[in-house]
Amino acid sequence: MKYLILLLFILCGSIINGQVISVKSPDNNIVININTSEKLCYSITFNNRTIAGNSRLGFEFKDEEPME
Repeated sequence: MKYLILLLFILCGSIINGQVISVKSPDNNIVININTSEKLCYSITFNNRTIAGNSRLGFEFKDEEPME
């Protein structure tokens, strides 16, 4: 949970700049890239193979409209 909160703080601070944020596992086998340039997207690679590529990230809150 701490890592998720840290990732959200990093993400919020960089949305203004519109850049790509990379988070890697300690052995560098898993890489998560978060792209904030146009629409919020993420991609995941494992052992240099793309598992999820440029998937849009959105938030959905109870009793509220989804954020995309």
